Amino acid sequence: LRRSVKELAERAWNIFYLGGALGRQFPRADGCVHLEVPTTLTTTHALAYHRSIYDRILADVPGDMAALKEWIGEYRAIDQYLAIELQEDVFLASPVVASQENLVSLEDPALRDQFPLGRSLAGPLH
Repeated sequence: LRRSVKELAERAWNIFYLGGALGRQFPRADGCVHLEVPTTLTTTHALAYHRSIYDRILADVPGDMAALKEWIGEYRAIDQYLAIELQEDVFLASPVVASQENLVSLEDPALRDQFPLGRSLAGPLH
């Protein structure tokens, strides 16, 4: 993560994905070793939004329930919306640093042990 963030600091960005590629690899960002440029990235696990993109997202996602239901009908989820509408200055940490418990088996086998399963950082699930 530290290496990805260091490379990210050297460029303009809108969204920084920490996971979600499910074992896929994308082209590296120009001059980068730890940042990829994802295409149509869904099933996202964790991401960071740059403050410059908030106004766009807030303008695009409806604030009333009727319009939101229509928006959900079109995009199904926020990750689908991001993949379709916000593709500029988007980067993915490589290797990914976040996953979902039910999807860890799809991550790179050499990295699966980095994801704590069945427990929070505070201890086991009860």
